[in-house]
Parts: sequence; C-alpha cells; structure tokens
Amino acid sequence: MASGSGSVPMGTYENGAFPGNLPILNGKNYDNWFTDSSTVAQKATFKELKKKDYKALFIIHQCVSPDNFERVGDASSAKEAWDNLEKAYGGATKVKK
Repeated sequence: MASGSGSVPMGTYENGAFPGNLPILNGKNYDNWFTDSSTVAQKATFKELKKKDYKALFIIHQCVSPDNFERVGDASSAKEAWDNLEKAYGGATKVKK
C-alpha cells in the first residue's frame, strides 16, 4: 500500500473502470473518506441502474409490433416507453368497464 498518498492504486472492476485511486481511511480523515467513498458507490449504483434500464428498454423494443415501436422507439428510458404504451392502451380497459 502507498502510505504517503493515502490511496491504493486500482485497476478495472468487472464491467466498468473504477477511479485509479481510492481513499484510505486512516482514522483522521473520516469526513473526506466518507464523502469520496459515497461518491464512488453512487456512481457505481447509477451505472448499474442505467444498465438495467437499457436492458428493459431493449426488451420492450423487442416485444412490440412495428406500429407500436413508433410509440416507444424514441423513449430514452424503459419507464418512458412503458408510460407511452400505458397512455395508448391503459385507458382502453377502463372504458370497457
């Protein structure tokens, strides 16, 4: 470990690259360490959520007819695509009842 810089060199982790240096808690730098570590965790969580959203959007794209693709093709998230479909068809079941 590098004792002078307060960081440990890191490479890549699974599917994404992490920062080159992560802060080391030395007992005197908790506030800075916590803030830096939280930021890294938040970025990793955001990346994972974005990846899952893209997968869900891909599945929606694969499961609609060409006519319905026009409703979801420009959506930037799975929720937006789902909302577009619900807006188009969700009201139809309410009217039938």
